[in-house]
Amino acid sequence: MTQDLHLLLTSNGFDNFQNCEVFNQNQANTLYNKGTESISRNLYGAIKVKKIEVISELFQLANKLATNGQTKIVFYPISTGNNWGYGTSLPNLSSGNSVILDLSLLNNIDMVNEYLGLVRIEPGVTQGQLSGYFEKNNLPFMVPVTGAGASCSILANALERGYGITPHQDHFAALTDLKAILPNGQHYQSPLSQLSSEAGQADLVNQTYKWNVGPYLDGLFTQSGLGVVYQATIRLKRIPAGFDSFYIDYKNDDDVRVAIEFIKSTLEKFEGIVGSINLMDRLRIISMLKPNPNKDTGNLLSSEQIETITKKEMVAAWTIVGSIYGEPSVVKQVKKLIKKAAKPHAHHIIFSGDVKIKIAKSVFGKMPAWFLPAIQDKLKSLAASIEIMRGRPNEIAKPLCYWRTTVPEQQSAIKDPAKDKCGLLWYAPLIPMSPDSVIRYTQHVRTVCRKHNIDPLITFTNLRHDLIDSTVPILFSQSSELSVSNAHSCLDELVKEGISLGYIPYRLNIEQQLRWFDGHLQSDQIMQKIYKAFDENGINQIGRYGK
Repeated sequence: MTQDLHLLLTSNGFDNFQNCEVFNQNQANTLYNKGTESISRNLYGAIKVKKIEVISELFQLANKLATNGQTKIVFYPISTGNNWGYGTSLPNLSSGNSVILDLSLLNNIDMVNEYLGLVRIEPGVTQGQLSGYFEKNNLPFMVPVTGAGASCSILANALERGYGITPHQDHFAALTDLKAILPNGQHYQSPLSQLSSEAGQADLVNQTYKWNVGPYLDGLFTQSGLGVVYQATIRLKRIPAGFDSFYIDYKNDDDVRVAIEFIKSTLEKFEGIVGSINLMDRLRIISMLKPNPNKDTGNLLSSEQIETITKKEMVAAWTIVGSIYGEPSVVKQVKKLIKKAAKPHAHHIIFSGDVKIKIAKSVFGKMPAWFLPAIQDKLKSLAASIEIMRGRPNEIAKPLCYWRTTVPEQQSAIKDPAKDKCGLLWYAPLIPMSPDSVIRYTQHVRTVCRKHNIDPLITFTNLRHDLIDSTVPILFSQSSELSVSNAHSCLDELVKEGISLGYIPYRLNIEQQLRWFDGHLQSDQIMQKIYKAFDENGINQIGRYGK
């Protein structure tokens, strides 16, 4: 395509430039052609939307061009473009006609009903913005945080069916209502929303009942290319009166069996009181506490290095991290029961509300950095993890992205791993909740990762007593062709072999979507017919999860 985007829009009657900003090819590639994945794409342009109405106008124009046999453009919406490890701000395809539709300026927040805890947001609303909104307006709610940090979109994570560690851990489950624009220009709203509006009733009941009436269609807008969601209502969790977090260490690697049994039992007994529980292996904890000593060489951590760091930093083979929410008396009683259940097998059990932890924070907070640094590092990590569990976004997980990169880490408060050329891909399969499955899976990850010179860093996020999602960061150096090749080969083998073993990813990056949604899935075949009905000209998100 030789004609620049601005000229293409102008020559075809588009004139709403006061409500959007247009970037031509060079500008767009500079701003958006970046990522942690080392995936190559070529952009035709980008449009930063300031008003929702622009989306419909652009879809109308794109359909006109395609129908007349003129230049075809395909839009790829992003919320903030910080989908690190899955595609960042890149389109699924690189066909020369890809246009980024940047929705980051659509960032209105409307407290629909404080009494019920319902807030309406747009795609550009970040964890940090919502946190600031709550603080400014003295609203007693928790932000549905993720480890990605303050600069990431809340709505985008929900539409990717992501999750966090606060009580409303399933972020799409907490999304009660949405509005979208389809590629043919048609607007979508739920049946409850439309019926309430037509009856002249307050637009509220549809925002409290997720499942609507009749066929449930809202879910078709998640992990799909059906349309552009421009508004959604989410159910918030009020800050509880009581809170405590627990950290349980297991000394030996084979203690993972009793750790999983403890987690299943705890989530089953205390559903709604205990949030999701994370189980992390030794290497994952090391990556949070210390810089990579082999960053310059690109080598795996040796057994000797792991042993040295383990002793110096007091790192266990497995560490459980969880939280308790509720009335103070309830939290106190559940804490006793958790301690009793964990004690027979655990090496250490720590609760953030323990007096000794409070004293340690007070004492070490006044000490110089050189005084017992291992303890100080652990206390800092503890404090940051507590903030996350209380629904306050922070950057505790970001240093992980810099584990293999040789580019100096940003000193700014909010880091951008893509800008810093960090190498990160995610492997995120679902695992059956059973000790045997977890043990087999752990061996699978460690074997494949080491084969490709990748440090195997394993986290199990236990969302319910019957569900585990594992997240494994594939960390590499983008400045090394060999490191990039190893990372992609590693992820490909993890996914392919993992599926054969029953470990199916719940989320895929933009390359994997093309590979695994190749038309053979029955659900994919049904979605193609739906896409054909509403996007006959293929102007929106081609390649996204099989479209």
